[in-house]
Amino acid sequence: MEKLEKVCPSQFQETLEDFVAFLQAKELRESTIFLQTKVITSTLLKLDSYGIMQIGQITPSLIYRLYEDTSDKHNFVYPMRSFLRFLYHSGDLSRDYSHIVPARKKRYPTPSVYSDLEIENFLATFDRSSPVDIRDYAISMLALRLGMRTSDIVALKLNNLDFNKMKISFTQIKTEVPQCLELVPEVRIALQDYIVNIRPNTDIQNVFLTLTNSPSPLSAQTVYCRIKKHLLTSGIDIGNRKCGAHALRMTLASELISEKVPYDVVRKILGHEDAKTAKHYIQFDIDALRCCAIPVPPPSGRLYQYFAGKEELPL
Repeated sequence: MEKLEKVCPSQFQETLEDFVAFLQAKELRESTIFLQTKVITSTLLKLDSYGIMQIGQITPSLIYRLYEDTSDKHNFVYPMRSFLRFLYHSGDLSRDYSHIVPARKKRYPTPSVYSDLEIENFLATFDRSSPVDIRDYAISMLALRLGMRTSDIVALKLNNLDFNKMKISFTQIKTEVPQCLELVPEVRIALQDYIVNIRPNTDIQNVFLTLTNSPSPLSAQTVYCRIKKHLLTSGIDIGNRKCGAHALRMTLASELISEKVPYDVVRKILGHEDAKTAKHYIQFDIDALRCCAIPVPPPSGRLYQYFAGKEELPL
């Protein structure tokens, strides 16, 4: 709680600590508690800047003002509703204002994917005689062929790999859900080449390390930069597409969908816990979307008369 004391206004410190304890009692994930605490701490700072000295001074108009002043409205809504419900049940507010926090649906942008030819050009940029490229190639294979997230790649340990059973098992950082994937030959060969021939001899258990005199685990930022470097080197016109491991994950999803793999199977391969996530994969399935298209109806009425040159449409 020391970090909270440094940033939370003193008049709200006890309330914030009680709210954190309330979240912990619900046995929420640490990541969820961290996000909600971060959002509410920022909210309390804003209330302090408005001149609010007591929780009881919160009004609907203040809630709307907080909503308008936040730059991340999507991540503001749920924590604020949770906090307002807590304040009502704890007696700090006489009314439950959670229902007046405006709803805001998250926009899901079209996922970034690369074509087969682009991926071929991307993979051709790796110099298989270069230690750094051998390591980066193995990293790219995990994202491109197994759909692993960057966070899971950098956290991967040697004991997560079972070359005898051809399995890779780990607990996902984002969801805290166990995942077990098959080590397909292409990935297995890339990993063994790196581990046997390149990886530094060290007590550090992380699979991917810096190739220096004092090796250390790779950071997520380094993985992103290395993949981006090879995409740019390949001559691919990236445009507005993402260019990290996430784009390689989505490319795998696109390939699986094009091969008619069921959406729910794709969801499990990518380690998505929520079954609703599968609906986003329809964006990859262009052929299925074409089947949903309906013919454009022929013009009729005044529009038909206009096309026939018999009537002018009003401006």
